Amino acid sequence: MRVVFVMLFVIAGFATPVAGQTDQRNAAVWYGRAIKRHDQFARTLSPVEHRRRVAAIRHAVARPDETPNADVAAYLAELQPVLGLVRQAARRPHHDFDLDYDRGAELRLPHLSRMQVFSEYLAAEAIVQLHQGDAGSAADRIESIYRIADQAGRDRLLLSSMVGSETFDLAESLVDTAIDRGQLGPFECASILRALRNVDGGSPFGFAEGLKSERSLMMPWFRTQFSGEGGLPRFRRQFDWLLVDPVDAAAFRVMRQEDLDAALVAAETASELLIETLAIEDTDRARRELRRIDATIRRGDHGPFA
Repeated sequence: MRVVFVMLFVIAGFATPVAGQTDQRNAAVWYGRAIKRHDQFARTLSPVEHRRRVAAIRHAVARPDETPNADVAAYLAELQPVLGLVRQAARRPHHDFDLDYDRGAELRLPHLSRMQVFSEYLAAEAIVQLHQGDAGSAADRIESIYRIADQAGRDRLLLSSMVGSETFDLAESLVDTAIDRGQLGPFECASILRALRNVDGGSPFGFAEGLKSERSLMMPWFRTQFSGEGGLPRFRRQFDWLLVDPVDAAAFRVMRQEDLDAALVAAETASELLIETLAIEDTDRARRELRRIDATIRRGDHGPFA
């Protein structure tokens, strides 16, 4: 049974974060405005039409070498009030989404799914601009995506780190497309480099910080909620929906309380090993140790949750 703890963070895709915050330097304020405008616009469309437009945009992003359908440019033009706010958010000096870390695995992360969607919109816009010969504007959008990736990875949570990494990869793919098309000149490169200078070279998406946060915040929450008498029924009620694999579900349902207690301790031990390994300065040694830990986890040495 492999239950990944990071998946226990629920991305509430239809909530607006940081209600009440007004600091104009805070990216979260601008993302909140963008989400509000986006939702207002989406409500003017039928659900079918909204899904059709999103599918067309994602098709363009998945095939950057193809000339996007003319409808995609039209859709993006209608989204300019939203995307303007997103680009403003990407350039804010800091972000604070007012996350309540004390909620443990019940922590809500409404901003992450929206940041991913907005990055896709910007990517589609960059692709349209590249095909129109407007490399400068495309570079501006790519710069924004890099900045969003950096912001997403700064929440001190593994899921945020994963979103940051995936968003960064999206920007990288656009750079590859622009290079292949011979459309990156000095101006465009300077625009992209401005964003890359903000990225922490030592821990680009905060994976080490995310592991430490889970170790210090999430693991104690799990122990408090589910260790000891009555913990297993609560665990089943809260997370049974995660087990879609029949084999995993069967193993989960025959688990005893002492098995759950041991699994939580084992997962915490694995987390400690990973944190120690990520602190190793010798990268070759760190890679070897990560491979060794990965092998022991796959072998089941650290329990079903590791």
